[in-house]
Amino acid sequence: MTQQSGPVLVASDFSDSAVEALRQGGARAQVTGARLLMVHVVHLPAPIHPVFPHLSQRDTEREVSLGRDLCERLVELAREHTDLDPDRVDVEVDFSDVPYATIVAKAERCGARLIVVGHKGHTGLRRMLLGSVAERIVRSAHCPVLVTRPHPSTGKVLVATDLSDPALGALEYAAREHRALGQRLVVLHNIEVPGGFLSTLGPLGPVPYHPTQETLDQVKEAANQLLRDQLARFGAEGETLVTAEAATDEVILRHAEEHDVEAIVIGSHGRTGIARISVGSVANSILQHAHCSVLAVQMR
Repeated sequence: MTQQSGPVLVASDFSDSAVEALRQGGARAQVTGARLLMVHVVHLPAPIHPVFPHLSQRDTEREVSLGRDLCERLVELAREHTDLDPDRVDVEVDFSDVPYATIVAKAERCGARLIVVGHKGHTGLRRMLLGSVAERIVRSAHCPVLVTRPHPSTGKVLVATDLSDPALGALEYAAREHRALGQRLVVLHNIEVPGGFLSTLGPLGPVPYHPTQETLDQVKEAANQLLRDQLARFGAEGETLVTAEAATDEVILRHAEEHDVEAIVIGSHGRTGIARISVGSVANSILQHAHCSVLAVQMR
């Protein structure tokens, strides 16, 4: 699991979305006693001047001056949007043509317990799109990543799980967080029943069959019991919910919106790509379309 002694790293590009990331990251650092590390990466590849080396010196001086100015802006943002003492806030500015890789590498070097990033930057996109900095950070990070969206604080957190052993990491992290932050957990598992059919393995491969309501109820109760056992294993209290619908991502998104959830917790494989909570790219859909913040926890 993730180191718990490191800082909360907030990636900032000075957009409104990044300010929301700072608010939520600062609040988590405040409650957990962690330091806050604000990082801004200037998307600017270092120029090379083999014929005119004095130009490289000029560029370096400009970067130093710009870096100093941006650090001052970061400090001012932290003062405006967090309740942290200044001595608990660190700021860093870097220059790179691959911002997400720089952020991920910096988080790993400092042993960050959490990376916080806004769901959109200066592009003006309403939803985080595949290939964005936020999505790439989720794919590559060694630690949990909180992709933030503005939402009133309700204390309600939805944990989506496929009941697999690797997915336990997301539930364990959520259980630890809910104690520190005073959150109310709902753990949800969806039994996908496309078109009303489940699949069983036959001699020639998967064979669909239509389960009776009694069978479906038995499967749901068994899943519910497993969820309760998993909560107890991590010393957490919460509500369990098992559904049986065709589209898992739609179930999760609908429940989160209807019940005013402030954050959804999902599992992510990290480094190798967005995890599929069940059939299809469910986690990716949630990251793109959730109305609230999404916490992606690496599945081991």
